[in-house]
Amino acid sequence: MEVLGDEEWWVRKAAAQALAALGAPARPAKGKLQELLADGEWMVRKAAVLALSYIAPADTAIQEAIQERLDDEEPLVAAAAAQFVRMLGDERN
Repeated sequence: MEVLGDEEWWVRKAAAQALAALGAPARPAKGKLQELLADGEWMVRKAAVLALSYIAPADTAIQEAIQERLDDEEPLVAAAAAQFVRMLGDERN
């Protein structure tokens, strides 16, 4: 999980993407990924949204943290968060 705190943004992004591919087995990293939702680099924030949506979609704290990204300054991050919210709505119906 040390790579999620790397000083290079592309390393953090790649780590988040790799964890997303693992899905549920990567749950121990959800706290670090949640921290990346506030990363200064938008590509890292987007990767964190996508990773968390695969790793812990049912976690209420994760849902709330991703919903906060709906107001992200970067449209692609906000779009990823919106996609997650739509997915939640589909699962509840």
